[in-house]
Amino acid sequence: MPNFPKYTLSIETATQKGSISLLKGKEEIGFWIGDSYQTLSASLLPQISSLLSAHDLTTKDLELIAVSAGPGSFTGARVGLSIAKALKTALNVPAIAVSLPEALALSAGLTEGNIVAIIPAGRTEAYWQEFSVKTGSLTPVSPILNIKVETPPSLNGNSATFITTSDLKSADKEIIENRVGNPVTIAGDGLARYIGEAAISRYMSETAGTPDLLQAIYIKELRS
Repeated sequence: MPNFPKYTLSIETATQKGSISLLKGKEEIGFWIGDSYQTLSASLLPQISSLLSAHDLTTKDLELIAVSAGPGSFTGARVGLSIAKALKTALNVPAIAVSLPEALALSAGLTEGNIVAIIPAGRTEAYWQEFSVKTGSLTPVSPILNIKVETPPSLNGNSATFITTSDLKSADKEIIENRVGNPVTIAGDGLARYIGEAAISRYMSETAGTPDLLQAIYIKELRS
């Protein structure tokens, strides 16, 4: 089993604000959260450089790149993936893409139970994925679905914790809460940290050598 990567740079650009996280081993030592009025493609590289400089590091100190593959903002996800691919090639280090629902589910911090990650998809639509959590280990129990917020799917478990990003419109959040009969928690904006944690776990696993295509997750078809 490989050692923990000494430094991991994690990039999340599938949400409106986006974020960057710098991890030493498994611990986040620095982060940046974007502004919804900034253009991520213009601000991301300077912010990465600034974050590394603040810890007396350069890109040459990085041993792993983690990046969000979406779904969410398809354009935003492609920005992050492009930067991850460029860093992977320039530094000759592994880069691992992680789905946004997985990171969102991890951010809830559950150790047991079921959790549903909900990501806005526009036009009263959302991406929906259910996970099972046992002894802190997260396992998907449904594929990522594109749904209408007024017709959420049935749960695979008896109950679940629901979590979403700050991008979800309040009206859509209220509709979902009324349909599922439970509150929907809004996660913090710094989801890059959880992208990084998931990527590190994958890096440490037996599948660490599996090629990562670094492609955006794009789900167009609505669940009927």
